[in-house]
Amino acid sequence: MADWGLPERFQDVVMNLEDETGEDLLDESSMQLLQVLVDGSIIANYCVAGRQADPALLEQLNLLRRRLYACDIDLAELCDEVVADWVEWGAVLKLPTEDMAERVRSANLEQQLSGNKQLSGNRVVEPFEPPVRVLAVDDDPLSLRGLVRHLKEAGHEVHTARNGREALAVTLKLRPQVIVTDLNMPDLNGLDLCMALRRSRFGKRIYILLLTGDSNEELVLEGFEAGADDFITKPFIPRVLLARLRAGIRLVRLQEQVERDQEIHMKNAIQMTRLNRQLKEAANTDFLTKLPNRRCAMAHFERTWKHAMDTDTSISVVALDIDHFKRVNDDYGHDVGDVVLQETSRVLRQSLRRQDLAARMGGEEFLVICPGAAIDVATHTAERVRSAVEENVVEFGRFRRNVTVSVGVAEYEPGILDIEHLIRMADGALYSSKELGRNRVTIASHSSTD
Repeated sequence: MADWGLPERFQDVVMNLEDETGEDLLDESSMQLLQVLVDGSIIANYCVAGRQADPALLEQLNLLRRRLYACDIDLAELCDEVVADWVEWGAVLKLPTEDMAERVRSANLEQQLSGNKQLSGNRVVEPFEPPVRVLAVDDDPLSLRGLVRHLKEAGHEVHTARNGREALAVTLKLRPQVIVTDLNMPDLNGLDLCMALRRSRFGKRIYILLLTGDSNEELVLEGFEAGADDFITKPFIPRVLLARLRAGIRLVRLQEQVERDQEIHMKNAIQMTRLNRQLKEAANTDFLTKLPNRRCAMAHFERTWKHAMDTDTSISVVALDIDHFKRVNDDYGHDVGDVVLQETSRVLRQSLRRQDLAARMGGEEFLVICPGAAIDVATHTAERVRSAVEENVVEFGRFRRNVTVSVGVAEYEPGILDIEHLIRMADGALYSSKELGRNRVTIASHSSTD
């Protein structure tokens, strides 16, 4: 499909047609495309099977018929149209199709599905799919029973309440999508129920249809002002009631779809924020040691330097280098070298003050920025790091030994021009440690500021 140039969305939908495990990753519009393919597959299977359609396929067809009924589409007519189109394409593609057309014509889909029809008098009432949670409210048991019967015949999940207060309690518990309520009831009537529901966040989403035996215009207006979505007079005609409900259910479904889309957009926004944060962290973090990288260290140093200059406070840096690291790589391999870097980074991080920042500058070189630290504090920190690294035994494969670091320390003092100057001073002290035998801490001399 990619070679044909079809959009990625179409490719994702087709891949999910056979594998339902990825459906949660599809957005609302992609799910609709997937449903079209599923429905088309059901119709295609029936066109092939005809009279031989098994109960499972007939049940799928029955569910499809219910969904199409809500959209005023007749399944049998749709199947006939599909077969007619297929015969036309068969002629173009030189494929035999007449047998299939005859199988569909002789199968009589309506007769095959008749066992699933629910009859009300001489009228067939098609269930909605999927069912909607409807709360029927009426203080008259006889009227309530009739209302419930019509709603259940339409395929709804029906719950009942005998007055407004009971309806509120049921609503809080079951969260109905639609409420059909009588207007005139004792102990919280239909108008009061509407107003009470509309005051809550969930109640504002419910589709409310009021029933009344009084068609007075003022009463109707009062009902709409109270929050009712529709109004129907009693005794009602069942077909009219169900038609009104279908219109309301379309609004409910649309609102639910909007909410789902908003939820998806919110999740996407959260994921995007998280991804951006992860990307930012990755851009500022050394992959191997998980320490800040040079880029992050220099940005942090700029801020720390400015604060020190503005507040006239001390700032020091510590430069470290792992001794004989090249020999470790040459003798034991880069895998061992990576472990040495990771272990040294771990010990380094654990040996610092809370406000210090350690970073890997490249290779086996590290830098520690010590805000607010005079030379004695920074030197003490450097010695603590050196000692901890020396005492730590690194074990990996046939490598089992400790490593050491050479360290240089420098503090800002008048005459130091900028950050790079201070780092060069610390590097110079580090190289002095190397020349003096390694595994030691050297303080940058005042003369090195020149």
